[in-house]
Parts: sequence; C-alpha cells; structure tokens
Amino acid sequence: SKTGNSRLGSEIIGDGGTIVIPSISKLTNIKIISNGGTETQLTHDTDKPALMSFEADAFYRFITEPQKYNADLKKASELSLKVNRALQTMREKAGIEFCTEV
Repeated sequence: SKTGNSRLGSEIIGDGGTIVIPSISKLTNIKIISNGGTETQLTHDTDKPALMSFEADAFYRFITEPQKYNADLKKASELSLKVNRALQTMREKAGIEFCTEV
C-alpha cells in the first residue's frame, strides 16, 4: 500500500497517511492527513500549563478516589513502565549513561 508523503514538522508516516505534530514540546495542533489529502484535527492549541494540569488532575483522582479510578491507574502504570523500559533500551543502545555522582 502507499505510504504518506512528507509534511512539515515532526511526523509519523504510516500506510494510511501521516500524523503531523507541529511541536513535540507542546503536543498541540496534532492532525492526521490521509493519503488522499483529508485532514483531521486531533488536538488544538492548548497552553502547556493546561496540558500539565490534565496530568495533575489524573494524579489527584488516582490518590483521592483509588477505587473509582483503579482501572485507569493500572493502565497508566503499565504504560509508564513500558515507556521507561523502551527509553532504557534506547539509552543503552546509544551508550547514554546518567551521572549518579553529585
């Protein structure tokens, strides 16, 4: 199948099109552009403090209502562990070591 064409900004090119991420540090204004050219906006412009507040709100819910949000906490914990392991593997392959001495 045909793959997506290059776009400006960071991108993930797949068989059906391209996910365009204008700013990795903000993760806003993200869209999908299909191979046919159709654009679908996934996120809009959101200030970084607002983005960070979503995470803080989730942590607050996990702590204050653990029974109600147990499934969400489990998913978040599993995802965090997967990301941590992937980053560790990438650092090892790249020869990156963190200094443990102060």
